[in-house]
Order: sequence, then C-alpha cells, then structure tokens
Amino acid sequence: SCLCVFQFIFFITREITPSIKSEKKNSNIILSKSYSPPREEEGDSSYYSWIGDQWIPPNGRPTYSALDFLTYFQKRNVLFIGDSTARRAYATLYGAMTGDDLANIQSKEVEHYLVLDVNRAKITEKCELSDRAFYNTTFSSDLEEEVKLRESLTIFFLCRNLPLPSTATEAAEALKIQPIQGNKLGREKLPSPPKKFDFLRVNCVSTLLHLFTPRPHNNDTSKFSDDNSSTKSGTEKLPPFLPYLEDYDLVIIANGVYVNQMNECGKTRTEDNKIEAYNPLHELLHALKDASSPNLQIAYRTPGFYGADTMSEGEGNDVIWNMINETKIFFNELRASESNTANMTLVDWGSNIKKKSFGEERIEGDILAHYGLSARLLFTQQLLHELLVAEGG
Repeated sequence: SCLCVFQFIFFITREITPSIKSEKKNSNIILSKSYSPPREEEGDSSYYSWIGDQWIPPNGRPTYSALDFLTYFQKRNVLFIGDSTARRAYATLYGAMTGDDLANIQSKEVEHYLVLDVNRAKITEKCELSDRAFYNTTFSSDLEEEVKLRESLTIFFLCRNLPLPSTATEAAEALKIQPIQGNKLGREKLPSPPKKFDFLRVNCVSTLLHLFTPRPHNNDTSKFSDDNSSTKSGTEKLPPFLPYLEDYDLVIIANGVYVNQMNECGKTRTEDNKIEAYNPLHELLHALKDASSPNLQIAYRTPGFYGADTMSEGEGNDVIWNMINETKIFFNELRASESNTANMTLVDWGSNIKKKSFGEERIEGDILAHYGLSARLLFTQQLLHELLVAEGG
C-alpha cells in the first residue's frame, strides 16, 4: 500500500509540474519571494499590482501606517497645490495623521464628505493662522489678469498645523506599534513648534505656470517689492509666487485632470467639435525646476483620468496620457543630467491608477474626476516612498 501511495504522488507530481512550468511566463505565482517587478528608474513609484481595488506594493517596499506619515510630515512644512483631486488627497492624509486612534483610523476620518469637501464650493474652514504668508494677502490684486486668482489663493486657502507628539517614540509606545525602520522615519526628539500642513486650490496647469513664471511687477503692492523679487543682478525677476513659498520646505503639486474639462483651463472645441486644450506642462515643469532649491523640494504628481462612460483608456484621455508621458521624460532627463541641481520629486500616480480608471474597474469617487479611498491611499503611499527615496532612505 505504501508503494501505491508513493507511485500515486509521483504520478501527480509528474503530471502537474510541467503544466505549472508552462504557465511561468504568464504568472508570478510560483516565483520566489525575492521577485519584484522591473523598474525603469530607481525611485519610480508606479509599479504596484492590484487585487480588486486593493493595491499591492512591490516586493520589499513597506506599507506605511498613519504613524509613519505623522512621523515624517511633522518634520516638514508642507503646501499642497492643486485641484479637487489634490484637496481630497490632502484631506485624506491629514485625516489619517490626526485620527483619534492611529492604529485604527476610522472611515469617517478619511472618507466622510465633510472631510473631503472642505471648502469645496463654499467656505467651511477659513484660515485664521496669521503666521501664513497667504493669510489676508493682497496677492498681485493690482494686475487685472490675476484678480481672478485672489479668491482661490485667499478664500479657499486651507491652513492647518500638525499635532506634534513630544517624540515619535512616545507616540509609537502609546500605540504599541513602531514606525517603519530603515527609512529615515527616525525617533529623534522633534522640534516644539507645530508644522504647517496647508492646501492651495489651483485647478489649471496654465494658472500654475502663470504663478511660477518670472516677470516684472511695476505696480505690485503685494508682499514682495522690486527689491525682493529681483535677482542679484537686479534685472531678472523671480516668479511672483515664490516669496509666498518661504513658509514651506515641501510643495506637492497635483492637478491636470481638468485640463480638457474646464474652459478656465484652456478647453476649446474645434470646428469639427473635437476638444482641444491649452496645456503648457513642459513650460511649467521647467519653471518648477527653477523654483526648487535646497530649501524647497517640489513633488509633482502625475494626474489620474476622467471617468466618463464615453471616455475610454485611449479615447478622450489623450491629454492626460501626454501629460504623464511628458512628465516621465522630463524627470528621466533630470536624472540623466550630470549638472542637475533641481530639488524635484516625481510621484507617478497616473501610471499606476490607470489600471483602475476605466469601465467597471474604475475606483469611483463622487464625481467623474474623483477616485475612491483606496486610490487616494495609494497616492499617499507613493508620495511618502518617493520622499524617502529622495532623502536616500
């Protein structure tokens, strides 16, 4: 009987093993635990896999907890700049870091409409922190072309401070969980002043370019004058937006999905009713490169896709595809340049969320441009990973 059992097992093994090997080229299931997907560049954040709506990080990459986010961001002064997709990501991240129990973040803290829709269509939270440069500013209001920006830059501006445990160690011990090790999420004593965690609504790529483009302001009555908006040579002007960023050491830019959806972003129609869009992304990326410095890191997130039923992966979202590809080319060129001194970080969310953007697979939000919670959490994971890679973590 033992011999029969042995022969049976041998038969099963002999018959099954070839079929597994034949599937090896199409499946990662039988590969060893050391397997990780190929990456174009070190630091590229787009190689996540999926099971349903749940993202899976590449092998060896940690999944960051709410405490990890708090441990990192309470050391930085952060400004998010972007559209409603940026606001929802900002609100999700802030909610995760300020939850009542960091070991058990509740859905209402990161998903409730009152959390995500803060200052969406009307003012529900007015900035009352007078230490902010954006507080009660008269940003270039003398210039006709910039009057429209004032509402966005002042009325809808969100300014928040991060709560600050005296040390990350005390917070970890209280939660009985530990920050991720080996990723510069250290436990040294933290500075006592709270850190800034703010949001500025700017829907359009063209608007951002306008803000970051150097130009003279002969009649400027805002915070910055000719003295502090000129370079050492006294001739070339700095971007008028730059003095307002002195409050921050990290700016996270996340917009683009509305570039072919909003007339204010340059959307037009041709005679044959095709949509065209003014999309000066190339110029913007170079302006951001010039604005970055050792004291100002700029993280740029590639956009997601518009989710209309009539817009498929290859139809209607061509502008977004072009933005993603152009951004990746720009950052690849930065990496390859021996003379590069830009302090810029790519968060290629668009390349990854494309897998969950179309048809029945889309992770739906409340409107066609928005995504659900798991998509926003993916962005926060990619963001922290890339920031740590930029630090050498």
